[in-house]
Amino acid sequence: MGYRTAVYFPKDGEPAMEMATHRMVYDWNEPAGITRLLQVCDVITTEWENIPLDFIRELEQRGGIVRPGSKVLEVAQSRFAEKIMAQQLGISTTSTMFIPAGYDIASVEGNWAEFLPGILKTDGLGYDGKGQYPVKTTQALIAAHKKAGVGCVLEKRVKLKTELSVLVARTADGRVSVSDVVENEHKDGILHTSSWPMIFTHQGNLKVVRDAAVKIAGHLELEGVLVMEFFVDEGDNVLFNEMAPRPHNSFHGSIEAARTSQFEQHIRAICGLSLGAVEFHSQFEMENLIGGTWEEDWSVVLMDEFARLHLYGKAESRPDRKMGHVTRLKR
Repeated sequence: MGYRTAVYFPKDGEPAMEMATHRMVYDWNEPAGITRLLQVCDVITTEWENIPLDFIRELEQRGGIVRPGSKVLEVAQSRFAEKIMAQQLGISTTSTMFIPAGYDIASVEGNWAEFLPGILKTDGLGYDGKGQYPVKTTQALIAAHKKAGVGCVLEKRVKLKTELSVLVARTADGRVSVSDVVENEHKDGILHTSSWPMIFTHQGNLKVVRDAAVKIAGHLELEGVLVMEFFVDEGDNVLFNEMAPRPHNSFHGSIEAARTSQFEQHIRAICGLSLGAVEFHSQFEMENLIGGTWEEDWSVVLMDEFARLHLYGKAESRPDRKMGHVTRLKR
């Protein structure tokens, strides 16, 4: 798109640095790094929502244009804050309660049965199934909370029909676009495939999802892209699950199958360009390549004229780590 880029991270060798004009290897709180980043960049964005908030706020206070900003990232760093925000906007969620770190569950006569069986999740830094503990009894809840050692969210388990994702883009002056909705399948808490069109979803659900996305983006004054995940239960109720203010794994298929990929749309949004058309023009299935489960014989994929292979250049393959993906366009 003609833009030069800088990548800032406390450790050298990150894959994105191979493509960057400037590599900036500094600690988050290092004044020289912050000064250099502000000197080099006209606009700053985040590839991951868990960048330290103090770092983002320092950039903002010193006049940096950060999109999305600290207001969005603060909510996105807390599962409970996300749920409360959705509820306040009239968007349904699963039954949820917050349990602080060190809270003595055993000594409190709480109505835990309302939330059991459930899933205990760390309030922050949880992804790809990490920081999640299925719990069926109060004793299991006590043990899981002690093991987590941090503030957690307890969510009542619901019987799911499917999970959906939607991508909304918004510019600083309030222009908005909303994508088609994709359907997700997980294995062991990690996204396995995302596909379009949906199989298990009717049009009424899609409208609920898209309307909720626009409402949340407006409330947060989003600048950039935001992907939201929703559950659909067996009663066809749509429940907000979580969000990510960045390009997201579930929309990697947009590279080949959408009129504008999520990556281009993000750059358009943060740079104040016109937003691209985001409809899918081809049916597809995106499959994640997970470390420890995929034999690296890429010739099998490359022989398929309808498949597109993406390898992320990560130096170390570990179990449950996303190493790449394959998008298969459907005939």
